[in-house]
Amino acid sequence: MARAGEVFLESCLEGDLDRVTRILKRERRYWKSKNGFDINFSDKNRRTGLMLACLSNSPAIVDLLVQRSEVWVNAVDVFGATALMYAAQLDNQDCIQILLERRRDIDIDEEDRDNRNAEDYARDSGRQNNVSMIRQARADRMRGSWTEPAGEDGIEDYLDPVEDPTESQELDIQPENEPVQHLQPSVSDQLEDKCLANFHQERSRLQQKLEDLRKGSEEEEKLINGQIEEKRESLQREFDERLKNLEEDRQIRLDQLSKKYRAERDSVEAVIKKLSLCLDRFDWEKFLRISSSVSELECPVCLEEMRPPVKIWQCSDGHPVCDQCRRRPQVTSCPVCRQEFIGRNILAERIAATIFTE
Repeated sequence: MARAGEVFLESCLEGDLDRVTRILKRERRYWKSKNGFDINFSDKNRRTGLMLACLSNSPAIVDLLVQRSEVWVNAVDVFGATALMYAAQLDNQDCIQILLERRRDIDIDEEDRDNRNAEDYARDSGRQNNVSMIRQARADRMRGSWTEPAGEDGIEDYLDPVEDPTESQELDIQPENEPVQHLQPSVSDQLEDKCLANFHQERSRLQQKLEDLRKGSEEEEKLINGQIEEKRESLQREFDERLKNLEEDRQIRLDQLSKKYRAERDSVEAVIKKLSLCLDRFDWEKFLRISSSVSELECPVCLEEMRPPVKIWQCSDGHPVCDQCRRRPQVTSCPVCRQEFIGRNILAERIAATIFTE
């Protein structure tokens, strides 16, 4: 029977009215069987044959199926959509008319998982004629003017609810002394009044919400401004404190630098004073005399002063040479006159001892 259900769905999707009719006639005896053919058999997305017939724009198959009381006209697929929603989404005015006229139990205001009903499907798809048909059907149902068509092909008619005769009699009877009441407004007028009332109520609610949001925004703005001002004052105090500390530290360091400068200046001035005093007392004649004598006591080889206890040697002409240079193997004669060395110069050693000890 599962194979028959798959063929049934495929036929509804392809719009094959003959095959759908043969399947329904052949499998009619199994409709109420637990393990038999299910006229509400669905695919993996839980779409029934009625939904697929609406999607394929097959009004004849839709008309054939909705006459069966076993068909679930309000069945939903995995997206929460019904057959009426799929018909409203497409240019299927015939299918919409059949669904609305033949099945009183169809739910016009059923919503899918996105909270959209058949009218929303038609409006979002730009099917204004479908929107008008659905609105008219809703208004007719609210006025109670909907009537069921007679059954076809031997299918049982749907029964209208039986009205209470006493209720109708009570509605027709008016007391003799009671004044004639004005006619009640039509359902359209009542709907319009109700819509206007709802509109004004919703507008008032939204205006109140907007006012609350404005007040809340102002209070939050004040709070934020207060927090920022408090933070700014805190930062200003911290800045002033740090600036004060920096000024104090600068003054301390300047004072220390000034003290150090005065101390070094006093020391330098004292040294300068001492030097001036020494300069005033300096004996230039003695200095020049000693300087000329010192120049005569330089070794002509190493050009070093022959200070005591250096031994001084001399050649036959009296030129002095220090003992260290005299012992060098390269110095075999006087570097000035090339005469041979004859011995030590005792007089030069005594003069050096006198000069360099003063």
